Amino acid sequence: ITPAMAADPPAVVTYFGPTAVSPGQTYTYTYTLNVKNACAANANISVGGAFEKVSGGENLFYDTIPQNSTGAVSGSVTIRVKSDAAPGSVGIISVLEDESKCSELVFDGSGNIVGEPVITTVTGSLSMRVGPPAPSAPTVSFVAGDKLLVQWNAVPGAMGYTIWCAT
Repeated sequence: ITPAMAADPPAVVTYFGPTAVSPGQTYTYTYTLNVKNACAANANISVGGAFEKVSGGENLFYDTIPQNSTGAVSGSVTIRVKSDAAPGSVGIISVLEDESKCSELVFDGSGNIVGEPVITTVTGSLSMRVGPPAPSAPTVSFVAGDKLLVQWNAVPGAMGYTIWCAT
């Protein structure tokens, strides 16, 4: 016996924004409520862990009542990485599941609504590891010939540095 595969959820939130974050910095993420074969859905966004909300993340509402449809609506949320967030800690942007729902209507062969709407939870989250902050601007001094000395203050939690050189 092969178990039935779970159907794709009818409403999912996806996120787009910076892929590297540092303590004390502010970033904006776009989020999209993607709805498939449903008549209505709403999504409220929450932040947690190493993130705190600055603005946005309010309820997105998708509405095609009384017909089921497929589409998307977008919004944005601005977060700040807590200034005391340790490198490696995790910030989370997610759907407030108790406040975010999707409604799918069931139709008979004549296009009439049958029974009550099917209510499901909207899903979708983003987890981001906090990296170390960028080092302060380096100082460069001439040593001799074609040699330069490049110095900067070490950043706590940094595993290494990449130095680029160009003419």
